[in-house]
Amino acid sequence: MVWSKFKLGIGPISPDVVNACLKYSNDHNFPLMIIASRNQVDHYSGYAFTTDEFLQFVKNNSNYNSNLIKICRDHCGPNFADLDKKFNLNAIIERC
Repeated sequence: MVWSKFKLGIGPISPDVVNACLKYSNDHNFPLMIIASRNQVDHYSGYAFTTDEFLQFVKNNSNYNSNLIKICRDHCGPNFADLDKKFNLNAIIERC
């Protein structure tokens, strides 16, 4: 697998967007990165998915091809999730 072939990243803002990306990638043999921020996908929450929900949704999708899809993380450090603002730094780091 050569990472240089991955040049387009899509944010998983909804299940419909993820479905469309996986279908397009599979139908056209086109490599994509699905790049989730912590607000979109997080262990505890996320406006689109939790981490477990997201991974199950992608990997159980009939259009998922691990050679064409890379699951990536963007904006993942402390204070990048909106919910972090109500916690102290130690708790925020633990949540990351």
